[in-house]
Amino acid sequence: MEEFEKEIGDCRISVVAHSLGACALATKIEEIKDKVEKIVLIAPALNQKDLLRYWFVISQMEKSSPDIDITWQNYKEYLDENDFVKDCQRSDNVKFLLFPGKPSQLKKST
Repeated sequence: MEEFEKEIGDCRISVVAHSLGACALATKIEEIKDKVEKIVLIAPALNQKDLLRYWFVISQMEKSSPDIDITWQNYKEYLDENDFVKDCQRSDNVKFLLFPGKPSQLKKST
């Protein structure tokens, strides 16, 4: 953030963010609000808790049962929450490079 502030100086900027970038921007809004004139969010990925579980189920089913078609409507039927949490707790898990917080802060999706 310091580099960002040095670069723009006293200027107010407009920010355009897409998908996951919109989520990342949302975590910094308080820090940059005085520097931002306008924010445009294009297709923000707002439901990350369910989206991560959906991707997890797809990746697991591709390995174990590739003939089953996983959709947004049926993925919860195949979700094992305990397996999902274990996967998230792996230290090499890329999800936590993208999302702030610790794996122990995961909560079950409702």
